[in-house]
Amino acid sequence: MSEQEIYEIAQRRIDQRNRRWTIWGIDLAGLILVLAALIFLGETAYVTTAAAIFMAWAGIFTLHTIVVAMAQSREKDIHAEVDKLRDVISDYEKPKRLELGDDGELVERDEQDDWQIEEAQSKRLS
Repeated sequence: MSEQEIYEIAQRRIDQRNRRWTIWGIDLAGLILVLAALIFLGETAYVTTAAAIFMAWAGIFTLHTIVVAMAQSREKDIHAEVDKLRDVISDYEKPKRLELGDDGELVERDEQDDWQIEEAQSKRLS
């Protein structure tokens, strides 16, 4: 993956996170405005309607906060898991092929020998 592709992916993720928090901020501002309307209409006939709207908006805002927090947590968990997998993959070493030597000890098999053995077997089958 090139540096430009990594940069574009990072930029998209940051833009998505900023959009998520901007929408959350707009939701908070709306909740505050409904609260201000509730206070302003405190002694009028519309106070019950304003209180109902405020309670509904508070519920929606709470749900929105939980969803945003879960999305943020999910992203962090994904990045942590990817880092763990990268560590495991980078630490992985291909197992060596071993065989018994003439003296009975284990010795590493040469990959060139594998190639020669496979070639000899294919010639026998032909």
